[in-house]
Amino acid sequence: MFTWWRMSRMTLMTAVLFGCTPTESPFKGSNLLRVVPGGRSLSVVNAKTETEAQPWALEYCGKQGLSPRFKGMSMRGRSTTAEYECA
Repeated sequence: MFTWWRMSRMTLMTAVLFGCTPTESPFKGSNLLRVVPGGRSLSVVNAKTETEAQPWALEYCGKQGLSPRFKGMSMRGRSTTAEYECA
């Protein structure tokens, strides 16, 4: 009986621990650059300047056979975001 109780307690603790693990990206709050595509436009999140975001925009728009056109910088929450349009 003691073994059964110990096993069920261990199983319950394991289930609780796995139930508490995050299902979202572990990088959600990080300071890494992140590209958010939007068809013919894109946002480079956490970019401090246009120059820092430009290589990402060139790569994304280049895959569509287009070139990026800088639209401006904006704030999303606490992140600076560079906005581009592929033309």
